[in-house]
Amino acid sequence: MPGRQTADVVFCIDASASMKPCFLALQRQIQSFVRGLGSNNQIKWDVRFDFLAYSAGTGQRGQGTVYVLRSLYGTGTDVTRGLYTSQTSTRFFTSDLEEFARGIENIEVSGDEASFVALDLALDYPWRAECACHRVVILMTDEPLETGLEVESQVAKIGELIDKIHSLKVKLFLVGPPSDAFDKLSAADGSEYEVVQSTEDGLQTVDFRKVLEQMGKSVSVSQPQNLTTTSPAHRALFGQSGWTAVEAKITGR
Repeated sequence: MPGRQTADVVFCIDASASMKPCFLALQRQIQSFVRGLGSNNQIKWDVRFDFLAYSAGTGQRGQGTVYVLRSLYGTGTDVTRGLYTSQTSTRFFTSDLEEFARGIENIEVSGDEASFVALDLALDYPWRAECACHRVVILMTDEPLETGLEVESQVAKIGELIDKIHSLKVKLFLVGPPSDAFDKLSAADGSEYEVVQSTEDGLQTVDFRKVLEQMGKSVSVSQPQNLTTTSPAHRALFGQSGWTAVEAKITGR
């Protein structure tokens, strides 16, 4: 008899200025990812989607690094409050592809990158707890970690990020340029790193249809692992649960 599997998928998207050319292509290929998950006729998928669009900049007057965030939940501190307050929110994730596409359309691009900070936020999304649920993060960026902001602090957290990926049983897909930091992160079990050699126009040269369909097939043939045997994952590795508002942005130190 046909089986049924569940998946929660978060697109962690670099929304820095250099990524603007690729957003339309990304939006158009979301359905290809869904088709990839459904390519096995013996499996019916229950899929929820969300995204975290991120950029970063240098704050003024000792404000530290300023982050701009957007998800289906909202923007800025809406996102961090939703993730790190005691209240459980149902506004993360959707199974409505059109709602997801509208959210992607509202992304505004500016600034620089801090990709591992954004990845940690994405890992803290409220995943479904069933042991049969595939948990997937797709990190897309056109810049190596080494050319962004907060490089030293992010590199120092690679080991903890890998431990967290293992604890959560997340399958990480990383699409980006050559980077020593990305290469080290991709050592996490089950992770896949699609190296993009040319990123002069954001990720516009990437064939999202091919990449997303391959990701879907990879998830389809993998088996979710029993989550009850894992140790709790450490949340907010970069202190983002304590970030404060600066107008429409948030500041981390």
